This record gives sequence, C-alpha cells and structure tokens, in this order.
Amino acid sequence: QMIYSFIQGWASINVLARHVGAEVRVVDCGVAGDLPREWPIIHRKIGKGTANIAHMPAMSREQAIEGLCLGVDLVLEAKEKEGYQLIATGDMGIANTTPSTAILAAFSGKPVAELTGRGTGI
Repeated sequence: QMIYSFIQGWASINVLARHVGAEVRVVDCGVAGDLPREWPIIHRKIGKGTANIAHMPAMSREQAIEGLCLGVDLVLEAKEKEGYQLIATGDMGIANTTPSTAILAAFSGKPVAELTGRGTGI
C-alpha cells in the first residue's frame, strides 16, 4: 500500500518533493511480495524481504554488496546521464531506522547508541 501511495504521489515524501521541485523514484530492491511490472518503479529485486536482524544477518554479504552496487549504479546514472547534482536516498517501513543504523554502525565502527535516538517514540 505504501509503494502505491508513492507512485500515486500521495505520501508525505511526495508532498515534500513537490514543494522543492524534486523527483521521487521508487526502487524495488527487496519488497517481500511481487509488485506489478507495469507500475512506474525501478524493478531491481535483490531478494524478497530480509531476515530478522535480532536473530541473524538480515541478508547475505553478497546481497548487501549487490544492494550497494545497485545504489551506486543508480546514482551514477542519474548524475552522468541525467545531470542530477543532488541525490538523497530513503527507505520505507516500520522500524526503518533500525537497519539504517545497523548499516551506519557497521561502516563507521561507532556504537548504535551514538548514531540514533528514540525515533518517533511510539
């Protein structure tokens, strides 16, 4: 449902993007289900969802590398072929700061407690 909101322009990120003249692109690199091929998104699935990082790695090392390479490829394409000068990334979902913080902690070597706050507090 959230992805449908993105492509329809209904989500809060779409409102913010319209306000500043930015474009929202949706990339399916890991939605657990199959999205319709006719949807105006970039279909580049690495896997169907992830595992629970409280119990095991969320994905294999190979999937993580593939995901990073996908991101780099998309950024380079937007920069070199389309002339973009500023690119911001995001994710969607409940508890999405958890994987973001885990990735940043892995890259930086900093403790998770230094990298994030309490989120929405819910």
